[in-house]
Amino acid sequence: MKSLDRLIFLLVFAIVFTMCHEAKDKVLSDDGTIKSVGSLSVNKYMILLDSGDTLIPTYFPDYFIPAEGTKVKVYYSYLNTLSQEGPKICKILKIKIAFPQQIIIHDQKYNPELRSDPLSLLSSSIESNCLILKLQYRGGCCEHDITLHKLWAPNEPSTLFPLKLQLSHNPNGDICKSLVTKIYYVDLTPIQIEGKHEVHFLIAYYDSNVNYKTKEMTYAY
Repeated sequence: MKSLDRLIFLLVFAIVFTMCHEAKDKVLSDDGTIKSVGSLSVNKYMILLDSGDTLIPTYFPDYFIPAEGTKVKVYYSYLNTLSQEGPKICKILKIKIAFPQQIIIHDQKYNPELRSDPLSLLSSSIESNCLILKLQYRGGCCEHDITLHKLWAPNEPSTLFPLKLQLSHNPNGDICKSLVTKIYYVDLTPIQIEGKHEVHFLIAYYDSNVNYKTKEMTYAY
């Protein structure tokens, strides 16, 4: 009888171990929203899935910049499978923005009167031909228009330096004061110069204190 009980125990243990192992290795995919959790997570962000579950990533890939409220498509596997309730620790295999905000570069002659409502440039990076901007501004009641204008010095052909990309921020009459953080993507191929393999340029904008700021960037292609 004891041998039978032991055999049943070993069978149950083997089944549970196999299920947990398979659950850990299984690749899942879901839609969700990035949420800030302050200091509760190493990354300070979690993902609220549309299904109602909550993911706590061990880390985010280098190519992805998390921001509060960003809608994402995430591919992941669980690292803890014993807890069926509450947030689940996961490893992100791939993540992308579900509804990316895109900015088109507009060709424009030099205009010293070009102004913009204030915003904060939290981070900027270049991946391949894409400029990724993390912007923050006051609002929350309607969509804001963010554009980039390609500016060159007066009387200079557009193939000479310096090149300046001026951020223009139109709040469209939004009087709300919530802090809005969004990721924007910019296709840089329009600023490529024939015969060259890199372009040095400035990102120009008015910060939250209405100070004129610039940031140097290099686009290699």
